[in-house]
Amino acid sequence: MNTSHSTARIPPHREANAIATLTLAFAADPAARWSWPATGDFLSAFPAFVRALGGRAFESEGAFEVGDGAGVALWLPPGIEPNEAELIDLVQRGVHASRQNDVFELIQQMGQFHPQVPHWYLPFVGVEPMHQSRGLGAMVLWPILERCNRERLPAYLESSNPRNIPFYERLGFRAVGTIQAGTSPEIVPMLREPQ
Repeated sequence: MNTSHSTARIPPHREANAIATLTLAFAADPAARWSWPATGDFLSAFPAFVRALGGRAFESEGAFEVGDGAGVALWLPPGIEPNEAELIDLVQRGVHASRQNDVFELIQQMGQFHPQVPHWYLPFVGVEPMHQSRGLGAMVLWPILERCNRERLPAYLESSNPRNIPFYERLGFRAVGTIQAGTSPEIVPMLREPQ
């Protein structure tokens, strides 16, 4: 296999590159752009959002890249949660006041769908737009999906883009509800039982 297409843990010195990849990947994401519709606001706020929601993946063996960083997945292992204080601060500082209550409602609903048993949570997976549709998204997810299978643990995510639901279904995830508040787009929580 070409080493540029093998999946590897993200070393600390490549954290900024991984966040940049995710920022590019989410530039047209319905929920992200509803939260930050102005391009400048999105570009300044989204990297902090990645750190708040998924940044603990870098220190807990849950950050993976493929294709020299063209694809990135941030997984939070059982017992590791997003940085709630950073998330609240980011929403208060970076989301327009007219949408803040809806964003907090979305976050609350997201918490209600998380499995109550130990599980791996996928806050982010993304592939740079110029490298999409080449299988990198599935490739970067497999190390933890295989671990979930071995350790008999579920995996959980929220799909913020309806176009991605068939992709997740092919990997064994199934929709378990709908998350929506105010004028927000729908977000679909999805669960994968070990296979």
